Amino acid sequence: MLREERGWSQSEVARRMEASGYNWHQTTVGRVERGKRPLRLNELVHLAAMFGVSPIRLIVPNVTPDRLSDDIKAIEDARSDFLGRLEEARGQLEDASTRRSGAEVTYQRLLQDLEQLDLRIAALRGLEDILAKQGEEDA
Repeated sequence: MLREERGWSQSEVARRMEASGYNWHQTTVGRVERGKRPLRLNELVHLAAMFGVSPIRLIVPNVTPDRLSDDIKAIEDARSDFLGRLEEARGQLEDASTRRSGAEVTYQRLLQDLEQLDLRIAALRGLEDILAKQGEEDA
């Protein structure tokens, strides 16, 4: 856009960049304009100086205060939505944590009950063995 505003051809831009010590050709300018070739930082600085603009103008060419304000508002809205979803996820995580804690307590209680049952079974089997031995002795 800056090149066309000045009425320069791609070859003219390449010639000016060559005068600044860069090995540029018309095809280089075309590839840069189409975004097919990245600019090195030093090339960016020279191009900006050549066009008489700030390097930021070449990095973000269509920025206006209104557009920037709109972009900031859109990002702030997205951030607000993200924070809402994050809070919802935190609540779900807390609920899951509470349920997990309850499940862990229940699990531990059941393990203790199972141990008690195993002890009762062992005691009853021991008693059964004693009674069986007594029965054999009495007979």
